[in-house]
Amino acid sequence: MLGAPAMVGRLALVVALLAPFVGGCGSEGSASGAQDETEIHAWNPAAPRNGNLRIATFNIRNFPAVVAEPGAPPEPAPTSYLAATDAEALLSVLDKLQFDLMAVQEIRDPDALSDLLETLSSRMGRKYSATFSENVGGNDQHVGLVFDAAKVRLAWTREHEEIDVSGTLRPGLSARVESLTDGGVDFEVMVLHLASGDSVKRAALRAQQAGVAAKVVAAETVETKDPDYLVLGDLNTAREESEFGGLDTAFATGTELERQDNSAGCTAYWIKKTGNPLVRPSWLDQVYRSSLEELDPEVPIASGAHCAEHACQQFESRDASTGTSFYAVSDHCPVYFELRDTDAD
Repeated sequence: MLGAPAMVGRLALVVALLAPFVGGCGSEGSASGAQDETEIHAWNPAAPRNGNLRIATFNIRNFPAVVAEPGAPPEPAPTSYLAATDAEALLSVLDKLQFDLMAVQEIRDPDALSDLLETLSSRMGRKYSATFSENVGGNDQHVGLVFDAAKVRLAWTREHEEIDVSGTLRPGLSARVESLTDGGVDFEVMVLHLASGDSVKRAALRAQQAGVAAKVVAAETVETKDPDYLVLGDLNTAREESEFGGLDTAFATGTELERQDNSAGCTAYWIKKTGNPLVRPSWLDQVYRSSLEELDPEVPIASGAHCAEHACQQFESRDASTGTSFYAVSDHCPVYFELRDTDAD
């Protein structure tokens, strides 16, 4: 039998060993536990480099609000975030982002986003416009492209319902982007929002969608005789590294698409248990590139907003001050990079 001093020492060791798992990482952690808190760093990105275009992708969570099915009982208000987008908070994020072309996902009301872009244009002295998928299949989350019409034009856009392989998912949207600068960059872009879920089966479904998208990319590359192509969006890569191999292979079939490195470490956050304000980093948004030598290597791909503010560490989102843009705008963060605005072909 241990004596009192030895017993105290043994208990102290057990407490020390258990400390990292109590109130910090578990889904039952305390809402006020210090281990759940991370220091908030201000996100103030530099302006795009002179002569560059800033490209971004941003899933703006269920913009402008979660819509209940007709006749369905109202859902309980979430603990960790707002059910409706805080328009001023979104405008603040987009103002800091200073983008020239941005892919968007989860737009439930395209007209509402177009109205918000008018406000953004007025405040920033820009000329933002947008085009969205029609979603013939009936999914109410539209993908789209937002662009500064004073900087670039979309020569054409095409919707790709075939990427909705199950009939319940979202289509893809591709476009030919041409700079309005003499001798400026031109390329094709495709916006995707692939199937969600962290199971092996759902990862396989995403790879199937990627294979269909690759066929579109291959065909459009032949048509335009231009290998410069970007595929970007919320690819829902919930299994992260374990599914990258299959997804990369699918996108590369018949194309030169390669996934681009994002050293930030995350692009979104997720909630393990409803009612718990603890949110954890995830890596759902991706950028694939074919050719496009205009990519500026001195401006690495970055994740902004709350991903930058919390340095991709878990944190508790209880209100606008603690959850910042996660609470008020989206679980995803804008992912952005830059292209030199000159045609290198």
